[in-house]
Amino acid sequence: MAKEMFDYLSNMVADYTTETLSVGCQVDLEFKTKVHQVVHEFDDGTVKRKNISSTVWYEGYLQWPKGLDAADHDTVTDIYSNSSKANFGENTIYWEHPTDGHTYVLQFMGELAHRWAAELPNHIQIPSIPVRIVGRQAEA
Repeated sequence: MAKEMFDYLSNMVADYTTETLSVGCQVDLEFKTKVHQVVHEFDDGTVKRKNISSTVWYEGYLQWPKGLDAADHDTVTDIYSNSSKANFGENTIYWEHPTDGHTYVLQFMGELAHRWAAELPNHIQIPSIPVRIVGRQAEA
């Protein structure tokens, strides 16, 4: 079986645990693997990397460019904005990956933009929001 990001993350408890963000994304998900490193580039062009920590995280974007209905839009906006939930990225939340079946600990890393497009009546677009996956929810 192929390795997933779940296999490289530690079990964590999110800051907000009452609900899980499970609004499926509408485009392919792409996450970049990150680790704390110092990178040295030398005069001869060689590059050396030194890991400072073995803690892995993933950075990417959640995107809904085709628009969300009012209920899904309100769910995303409420979880992002509510001071007892993600609080604009201050707190971590649980996020259900739409394809791998796992729940991750996610932190919003940027602003939530909304777009009302004439070609999508009754839908509101959230073009993209940067996120960091910092852990995985322990499976029961």
